[in-house]
Amino acid sequence: MRLSGRETESWLAGQAPDGATYFAGEQVRVRNAGTMRTGTVLLLTELEPEPRYLIELELGRGHYLQAPQSTMARA
Repeated sequence: MRLSGRETESWLAGQAPDGATYFAGEQVRVRNAGTMRTGTVLLLTELEPEPRYLIELELGRGHYLQAPQSTMARA
């Protein structure tokens, strides 16, 4: 389920919807294709079936990944 504009604004203001753990600007590690990558949370994109986030990877500008919350940990 995609977030509404209002839900996104609330999340950006620091109010997490039920089940969401991470906020914009947080440094995270993401397990992807058997490797761990580090990046910054940019946006909460979905809530169902589990929260998904848009992550900018530290590989350099322009490298992005959408990741489910279950593959993430705080860096």
